[in-house]
Amino acid sequence: MIKERKYTLCFLGFLSFFGFSGLNGNPYNLLWFSFAGYFSYFWWAKLGQIDNESLKKNKSRACVISYRICFVIAFVLSILVKLSTISVESSFKIQIILISVTFAIATNLWAFLTCRFEEQY
Repeated sequence: MIKERKYTLCFLGFLSFFGFSGLNGNPYNLLWFSFAGYFSYFWWAKLGQIDNESLKKNKSRACVISYRICFVIAFVLSILVKLSTISVESSFKIQIILISVTFAIATNLWAFLTCRFEEQY
């Protein structure tokens, strides 16, 4: 019988460290930072396999909160990058880092808030 492997996808989050190769090289390697979103599987595994009505409600509530926070932060930081006087190449790299890190943080925050909301009830 195969054991349940609930934390295995969490280790894909370590692929995000390949993003540091884009700092001095190809800027598209910075998209590797978005793999940090796989660390959210640690929180999803804590919830287990049960999918009930309160979990769905808490998931949607946490999703709205986390993505609202992260997209506002990304929007404000994008405007600040545009207002700064840096080269186009540096601005491009910073924008890619912003997009990938914001996605990863939003995904992790979504799972974390869902866990917290489930613990409250």
